[in-house]
Amino acid sequence: MLKLILFAVLPMATLLAPHKFYVSNTTIDHRPYKGTFEITMKIFTDDLEAALSARAGKPIVMSQGPSSTEQSTLIREYLESHFFIKSDGIKLIQNYVGKETEYDLTYVYLECTESSPPGIIEVTNRVLTEIYPDQINIVHFHFGGKKTTQALDIKTPSIEIRP
Repeated sequence: MLKLILFAVLPMATLLAPHKFYVSNTTIDHRPYKGTFEITMKIFTDDLEAALSARAGKPIVMSQGPSSTEQSTLIREYLESHFFIKSDGIKLIQNYVGKETEYDLTYVYLECTESSPPGIIEVTNRVLTEIYPDQINIVHFHFGGKKTTQALDIKTPSIEIRP
């Protein structure tokens, strides 16, 4: 009887064990009337803290509410090297707008100004792939009423979009 109970309960217990997964979600909205791309990134706070801590060489803890100057600088510099948009082969200047931390998620806000109406857009998202090789970065791109969604990873960190 005990074997029957273990046989029935053990597989269910393994289903309840925590499973760590590594994913971020980025939404890019093209605003032609402003000539900008507005970017919202949702990143698990503990993962972002790990990446920033590795870069800074000391523990970084995200504050609830507004960023400290140090946090803002670390996030901005980290994203400049791990996330960018090119328009017709030219890397767009990325402006760090701010961040909000709510529970286990940190929302990061960026804006890029386009110099002319884009022909080919390239989005590169390598966020967290240096510390989590199985990191998946989901990118939602809204342009001209069309939505493109792509999962990017360490092997395929970029997507080209032809509006």
